[in-house]
Amino acid sequence: MEQGNARSTLSTLLIDQCDSIPLAIALDPTSDIILAYQMNDQPLPPDHGYPVRLVIPGWVGGRMIKWLKSIEVTKEESRSWYHWNDNRVLPSYVGFMRADREDWWKRGDLLLSELNVNSIIYSPAHGDVIDLHGDTKLTITLKGVAYSGGGREVTRVEVSLDSGNTWMGTERQFPNHSVRHGYKRWAWCHWKLDIPKWKLLIGDSIAVRAWDQVSNTQPRDITW
Repeated sequence: MEQGNARSTLSTLLIDQCDSIPLAIALDPTSDIILAYQMNDQPLPPDHGYPVRLVIPGWVGGRMIKWLKSIEVTKEESRSWYHWNDNRVLPSYVGFMRADREDWWKRGDLLLSELNVNSIIYSPAHGDVIDLHGDTKLTITLKGVAYSGGGREVTRVEVSLDSGNTWMGTERQFPNHSVRHGYKRWAWCHWKLDIPKWKLLIGDSIAVRAWDQVSNTQPRDITW
């Protein structure tokens, strides 16, 4: 079959019989999808998918099949249990029984593919103890990373010390840079914020949220 016909009639890559992605994504050179057999110039470790794994930048890890054996071009997406039930997020008002009864699993809008915008704090780490005695004018540095899916750039990261009532802007210490296409951002955005210790005395928590270039941000409460 000619390539032009293949693109118009075959729409899915079936990966190891357990997952699939749209063919248009796989054929898009700006997607930067690769088959990886090395990591840091060394053979891929077994827990990372030795001998070969799929890497789809900006997508959830569940789509990046490890221990890859086969890739097929098919007209329909995978019928694997994992593809239908393990990589989808139901609305908070839909339980499993209703999802089975009303066949919610077949809805494409529930599919997990591109990553959501996300951020974390890695310093201070969980369990760290901060000494607030002595000179409270001294500063403490908060650090973390943020990222978004689809190659979208993280444009700002904010920190709150009062459960999200007010926010402070952070410094992007290592801004995201494109890989080679000029507008796609795959790397984590590192951030930091220096605050005087006294602010921790009047705060009740440390929270972080990120924004990407299309103004996606993180909800205060997550629907698991």
